Amino acid sequence: MELKEKILNAAITAFGEKGLKLTMDDVAKGARISKKTLYNVFWDKEDLFFALTDYYFTEMKAQERAIMEDETLDTLEKLRRLIVVQPERYRDVGL
Repeated sequence: MELKEKILNAAITAFGEKGLKLTMDDVAKGARISKKTLYNVFWDKEDLFFALTDYYFTEMKAQERAIMEDETLDTLEKLRRLIVVQPERYRDVGL
């Protein structure tokens, strides 16, 4: 797993535990890296949140594509599945 993805996964976990109160320290600890390394990848918490959003939507688009290309599903079933598309890692994140 590349460093950026490792950090994003740690941020998802920290966000699930602490919500918007998460700190860059929390993310660095979760990724088992130094804060200096974290700040070399993301300028600040806002930059990290934008990257999380991009990461989230990229995963959603991949799931949507897989559903749409699944020839074993009829149109109604595809619609049902598309409505609830959500990356697995984000299901435990509560706001």
